Parts: sequence; C-alpha cells; structure tokens
Amino acid sequence: MYSDLQSIQEQIKNVNINKTLQKSFKLIFLSPSESRQIRNLIEENNYILKLDLDFAGCQLGDQKLQILCQGIEQCVSLKILKLNLKSCSLSQIGAEYLQNTLCLLEKLTIIELNLEENEIEDKSIQCIFSSFTEMTNLQKINISVKQNKISSEGLKSMALQLDKCKQLQNIILNYGYNKIDETGTQYLISRLSSLSKLRNLQLIMRKTKFSKDMNNIFISDVGTLLNLEQLTIDFGLNNLESLDISRLCQNMKNLSNLQYLDLSFYSNNIGEQALLDLKIIIANYKKIKEIKLNLRQTQITIQSVTQLIFGIQQLNELNKLSIDISENYNMGQIGGIKDFGNQLSKLQNMENLNIDLSWNNLGVLGAQYIVEDIKYCQKLNHLTLNLSNNGIASIGIWNFCNQLSSLNKIVNLKLLLSNNLIDQKGAKDITKALGNMKNLLFICLELKSNQIKSIGARDLFYELTNLSHIKSINMNLEDNQITNEEQIINEPLKNLKKLQRLLDISINLKNNKIKRPNQANLKSFHKIKRMVKINIIY
Repeated sequence: MYSDLQSIQEQIKNVNINKTLQKSFKLIFLSPSESRQIRNLIEENNYILKLDLDFAGCQLGDQKLQILCQGIEQCVSLKILKLNLKSCSLSQIGAEYLQNTLCLLEKLTIIELNLEENEIEDKSIQCIFSSFTEMTNLQKINISVKQNKISSEGLKSMALQLDKCKQLQNIILNYGYNKIDETGTQYLISRLSSLSKLRNLQLIMRKTKFSKDMNNIFISDVGTLLNLEQLTIDFGLNNLESLDISRLCQNMKNLSNLQYLDLSFYSNNIGEQALLDLKIIIANYKKIKEIKLNLRQTQITIQSVTQLIFGIQQLNELNKLSIDISENYNMGQIGGIKDFGNQLSKLQNMENLNIDLSWNNLGVLGAQYIVEDIKYCQKLNHLTLNLSNNGIASIGIWNFCNQLSSLNKIVNLKLLLSNNLIDQKGAKDITKALGNMKNLLFICLELKSNQIKSIGARDLFYELTNLSHIKSINMNLEDNQITNEEQIINEPLKNLKKLQRLLDISINLKNNKIKRPNQANLKSFHKIKRMVKINIIY
C-alpha cells in the first residue's frame, strides 16, 4: 500500500495544468490510517478542478468512506467528480456521508458515481440524489446503482430530484438487477420530459421486475423527450414480448431529432412483428447517424431481420451500424441469409459495419453469402464480422476467403472465427485473402479453438507482416494445435524490419503445446521489440 500512497503524493505534487487528480486503488485494502493519509493529501490540494478516484472492490465500508469524504468536501472548486465505489460495503450511513459531501460541491458540472453491488436501499438513493439540487450548474450525471436493494419507490425519489436539475444535458442511469418495476421507469421518464436541455439519455434496466400484465405502461412517455439526440435503452432479460416492443415503437415515432440510437432487447421473446414495427419507426429518423441493435436470443428469424435492414436503407445520414443477432439458431437458412446479405449490400453510405452472427449454424456457405454482398458497400472501411460457433470448416472456405479478399477498401478489420473447424488448409486460405487486402491498417483475427497447427499459424503471421502499411496486428490462436513458437516467429521477423508504420503486435498462444524457442535464436526479435510493442501470451 505504501507505494500507492507514494504514487499519489508524487502525482499531487505535479498536478497538471488542468488541475486534475486521477488515481486507482482498485482491489487494494485500505486501513483507516491509509484512508486518512489520502484524505490529507486531497485536502492539501483542494484547488483541483477534477477528481477521479477508483476504490472498486476495496471494501471501504461506511467508516473509511466518511474519512475520504472529509477530504473531498474541501475541494469546493471541483467541476468534475468521478468516484468508483463498486463493492465497497456501503449502507445507508455511507449514503448520508456522501450526501453531506456532495451538498458542498455546488460548482460540479459532471458527476459520475459507481455504486454497484453495495447494500443501498430506497432511503439511501433519496439521500444521495437530494444533494443534486444544490448543483445548479450540473450538466451530466452517470450513476450506476446496479445490483443493490432498490425498489420503484427509490427510483421515483431519484426522478423527483433530477427533475429540479434544469441544466442537465446528459443522463446515464444503470439500475439493472434491482426490484424496480415498470411504474418506477414510467415515473422517471415522465419527470425527465421536463428537462428541456436534455440531449443524451441512457437507461440500463437489465433484469428488473417488469410484470407481464403491466410491462407496456412505462413506454408511453418516451415520445415526449422531443429534444433527444442520443437515446440508449437496455431492456435485456426483462420478459418483454412482441406487443410491448410494438407499443414502444409507436411511442418513439416523434423522436425526430435522434442522431444516435442504441436498443438492447437481449433475451426477450420479441418476435417478428416487433421488428417490423421497429423498421417503420427507424425509417423516420432522417437525422440518425449511428444505430446499435442487440437482438441476441430474441427468437427472431433471418427474414424479419432482413426486413429491418430494408427500413434502415432509407436513412441517408446513417454511416455506422452495429447489429447483434447471435444465438437465434435459425439464421442459417441459405435463402434467408442470402436475402439478408443482399439488403446489406444496399447500405451505400455505410462506413462502419459490425455484425454478430455467432451461434447461428451458418456454415461456410452462409458466411460466404454475407461477405460477397458486403463488398458492394462502396464507402465501407471498418468491418467487424463475428462468425464464431457456426460450424465453419476448411472444406469450401476458399469461396468465403475469395469474397473476403475483394474487400480491398477495408482499413480496419475484426474477423471473429473462434470455435469453428478451421485447420491448416483453412488457415492458408484465410492467409491468402488477407494478403490481398492491401489497405489494411488494423487487423484483429480471432481463431481461438480451431484446428490450426504451427505451419498454418506461421503463414498467417507472415502474410500479415507482409502488408506494408499495417499498424496493428492482433491474433488469437488460443487452444489450437500449435507446438513450435520459433517456427511461427522467425520467418515473419524478416518482414517486421520493413514495416515502418507498425505500432503493436499481440499474439495469444495460450493452451497450445508450445515448445519454447531458444532465446539465442531470437535476438532480432528482442531488438524489434524495443521499437514495436509486442505482446505474446502463452
């Protein structure tokens, strides 16, 4: 612990021009004496404008939090406060100490509090949030009370206090894994609708206590947030069904100023009709630039997702799309996946595309259809494609790789092919495809849990280091059949010397039967390591 206190002393002595102090004590047990030392150091420098302290997992308890608060409350000029108090064994008493401190920090414009996994109840929440009304300049809050003992009454008291913070522009609230039903969320949104300056709203309500009879009540007020430009709602694990999502869509149709939309329906049985309704509403968001949709484990078909993409095509300003349709298991119908790929090809303004199709029994033919249509997205330069756990074997993978090599405008590629059946031949075909992508600057290749041997791994690494403009290589070959690390490294070393723009290389070789190389044969490797960040994991 002493070294950490020394570190914070040195940092405070050299507080930078922005008057910022940032320090993590994560998972370090602090004694009362050490807590007092930290308090004293903060008090001595009470002129700072930004304070960022991470005590996650420290088991502070109420007593040591009180000591730290005594220092923080002296920083009356603070404009930005970030406190990570996750898993710190805090109760109502600790909440009162926090309230008393926050009430004295009237100049705060940004406050971020992580209170996850404590013993916080409704009264504690009311206590903490009552201090916010003293902060007349507060513009952004990021509060997580995930996995506590909060009910809808606690959320309502939170909403009542936020309603008084009229300068708020950015609200991020995570109250998942609590005992909050839809009436609490309904009240929260109705209160937030009075905040005319609110532009960004993120509500993470994963696994709360929505009832089947009432889970459509709260959504009626979403459409009143007319000035929103960014909206994120995570409904994951909430027992929602198709009718509930359809009603939500209807009430979102007036959000015409949206530029960013992030919706997660993870593990809800939303059905096809909900996606059709979502398609109609999304097509009205003419200003939108980025969409993220989490449809993992939602019992949907590839046909309904294809219809959704058809609606998204109407958005001329959209340039970034992320869609997770993993673990639906019925996506592998060849005709359906081909139509899906065809619709993707019409996203002509798309620059950044992220598609997760893992755990869907696509096979190599389904994967091929996706890639052969993506190449028609003329402006695409960032691509993330997750095809893990799809039974993709080396037989027939050449056609997939041939289509992949035609994506010659891609600058940043993340290709996830873990837990498939790719062997030496497949690795060689992938190698040739990547070698033809001459504009690649950043490559992340996930091939964990396949059947690749040392020669296949060597060929992959060699071809990647043959891309003259490459800046970053990240390759995961964990749990394959690799036995000779020296064979992988020595050949590509010749190319590394020529790569003037290379910044970092990371290779994961865990869970292979590696024969460690003779260090005398790797002198050039270590010489290069001094110039390039190289990380090899065994």
